[in-house]
Amino acid sequence: MILSMTGFGRGDATGETARIQVDIRCVNHRFLDQQLRMPRTLMPLEAEVRELVKTHFRRGRIEVGVLYERIRTNPDRIKIDRELAVGYHRFLTGLATELALPDRPTLQLVAQQPGVIELRDEDEDAEKIRPLLVAAFQKAAAAALEMRRKEGEALARDLRSTLARMRELIAAVRVAAPQAQQELENRFRERAAQWSGEIGVDPSRLQQEAALFLTKLDINEEIVRIESHFAQVEEMLGLDDSIGRRLDFLAQEMHRETTTMGNKLQGLTLTRLVLDCKAEVEKFREQVQNVD
Repeated sequence: MILSMTGFGRGDATGETARIQVDIRCVNHRFLDQQLRMPRTLMPLEAEVRELVKTHFRRGRIEVGVLYERIRTNPDRIKIDRELAVGYHRFLTGLATELALPDRPTLQLVAQQPGVIELRDEDEDAEKIRPLLVAAFQKAAAAALEMRRKEGEALARDLRSTLARMRELIAAVRVAAPQAQQELENRFRERAAQWSGEIGVDPSRLQQEAALFLTKLDINEEIVRIESHFAQVEEMLGLDDSIGRRLDFLAQEMHRETTTMGNKLQGLTLTRLVLDCKAEVEKFREQVQNVD
C-alpha cells in the first residue's frame, strides 16, 4: 500500500478542566522533519510528542500544532493579595474624597488592579493534561494517515499508468532498434568506403574502426537495464512498506538509461520514441517525490 506524503488530520480531547486540539499537517520531505508548536504549559511533554510522531510517520515534514484551552479554573490556583487590595481601596477612597467624588471604589474595581488576583503556575498541569494530549494526537494522526492512504491509492494508479506507458515506448524501441541500427551501419559503411577512396586509408582498417564505432552505438544493454528497472518498480508498488526513496533511486537510473539511449541515437527517427519515454520518466520522478 502506497502512502502519499501529504495529508492533514485534526483531533481533540476534552477533560474536566481542559480541552486539547491537535492539528497534524504532512508535506514532502526526504527525511522525517518535525515542526512542533505547543503552549509553554505543555512544553514538558514535547519529547513525548516527538516520539509519537516517530511512531506514526516515517518520512516527510510533520507539522504538529497543539491548542490548549482551560474549561474551568482550579480554585486552588487563585492567589489573592489582600494587603495589596486594602492598599488599593484606601488609596482610591482617599482619591475620591480629595476630588469630592460621590462614587467610592467597588470590589470589582479593586480586584481588577494589577497583582490583586493572580493564578499560580501549576507544575503538574502538563502531566495532568498528558492523557488528553495523547488522545487528541492519536485521533489527528489517524485522520492524517487516512488522507495519506487515500491520496496514495490515487498516486499508485498514476504511477502504474506512467509505468505502462514507459514499457510501451521501450517495447517499441526494442522492436525498431535493429532496423535503425542496420540503417545507421549501412550509411556509415557507405561513407567509410567513400572516405577510404578519397584520403587513401586502408579500407579494412577503416571498416574495423567503423565496426567499433557502431558497437558503441548499440542500445541493447540500456534496454535490458531499463526493463529490469520497470520490473523492480512493479514489484515495489505491491509492497506494504516505505518505498519512496527506492522509487526515486530507480527513477534516476531510468533517467540515466534514457539519456544514454538518446545520446546514442541522435539523428535517427527512433530518437522520438526515446525522448517520449524520457518525458514519461521525468513525470514518474515528479510523482514519486510524494511517495512515502
